[in-house]
Amino acid sequence: MKEYVIWGKENDTVEHERVLVDDGLKSMNHAMETIETLKQWGCIDMRIQVIDFDDPSSINRLFAQSINI
Repeated sequence: MKEYVIWGKENDTVEHERVLVDDGLKSMNHAMETIETLKQWGCIDMRIQVIDFDDPSSINRLFAQSINI
């Protein structure tokens, strides 16, 4: 199972990106269509993050550098 998350900025006054959509995106095409809609609403600097839950090494790569001990 893959999860698609759209990151970006709500408009050009926002300094940092955040998660804009993280639920209901079932495919890359659906995510790309959603980005086009978000552009019409003024969102900018968007990107799609794909998380593949069927590939354990994918999960390890995503979080391996996020923990500092």
